Amino acid sequence: MVTVYLAGFIDLPRARRELALRVREHVIRTTRGGGCFLGASLAAVELLVGLHTRVRPRRAERDLLLLAKGHAELPALYATLAEVARTPTTFDVPGIEVHGGSLGNVLATGAHVAAEAMRRGSARRVYVFLGDGDLDDGLPAAFVAPALGLTNLVAVIARPAGGADPGDAFASWHTAEIDGHDACAIDDALEAADGAGRPVAIVADTVRNRGLPSLERAPDRWFTRRDTAEIELLVEELRGVR
Repeated sequence: MVTVYLAGFIDLPRARRELALRVREHVIRTTRGGGCFLGASLAAVELLVGLHTRVRPRRAERDLLLLAKGHAELPALYATLAEVARTPTTFDVPGIEVHGGSLGNVLATGAHVAAEAMRRGSARRVYVFLGDGDLDDGLPAAFVAPALGLTNLVAVIARPAGGADPGDAFASWHTAEIDGHDACAIDDALEAADGAGRPVAIVADTVRNRGLPSLERAPDRWFTRRDTAEIELLVEELRGVR
């Protein structure tokens, strides 16, 4: 992808990296008190930031992003909305479309929403953010979507190291495999999805705890709580201070 400049001043890849850095700092700070799924949230940042360059939460007939793996990536989604959409810290948050619920069920929800949009002649696209753990339980919708001709449905699958492959369920989809931390690759894959002519599955390889080298290769603690001193050390590491 060619680096794009707006008005000759803004280097978009660099701006995206700086935005991802701010989102990650928000996520790290959510480990205070109740804690969060830090590794999965940090792994999802570039994908969510890239998706929200297309999904505008405050537009009426906007594209929709449905987060299937809500228990894990929700801190990253809130942080992205805070930075991209300047969402206030309230319970009425534009951009939170559906509760994740059981693994796999949101792909079916996305297929239903996409089918309704096509029935109404809407140009709306529906993006469903999945973890590799959603694949087994979401297979019926994966088989049905191509049969319904849901050209407006895009599944973005975050696949950590050692994660499951989509398999035959997505054989009739247009598929692409990308580096889930490469902003240019993410933009290119989303752009290509617009003209694919069938449902699209983007399989994005990700690294848990991305941005924190001390944790990237360590066994994932999955759900974690941190005290104030630990958080400040992690933020310093994130920003390259130590």
